[in-house]
Amino acid sequence: MYLCGYNGFIHFNPDKIEVDTIMPKIYVSGIEIHGKTVGVRDSVFGHVILDKSILITKKIDLSHEQNNFAIHLFHCIIKCPTKTNMLIG
Repeated sequence: MYLCGYNGFIHFNPDKIEVDTIMPKIYVSGIEIHGKTVGVRDSVFGHVILDKSILITKKIDLSHEQNNFAIHLFHCIIKCPTKTNMLIG
């Protein structure tokens, strides 16, 4: 199969695609409340959400006033670094 990409043509055989069975570990890397990133010891509506890094926080309690939030997640698994491309944008 041939596809046209940004840097030219790409070719591959769909029958030779291997399904990766390794499940990556998922990490929480950040939290936003009402569109503002919450850092360690930041006060949101009078309450400190994080008393330590979110990477080592096991539980987060939010009040009803903090009902508009976003959680940032990431995973890190690189099986073959020479054949892995990462799209950053």
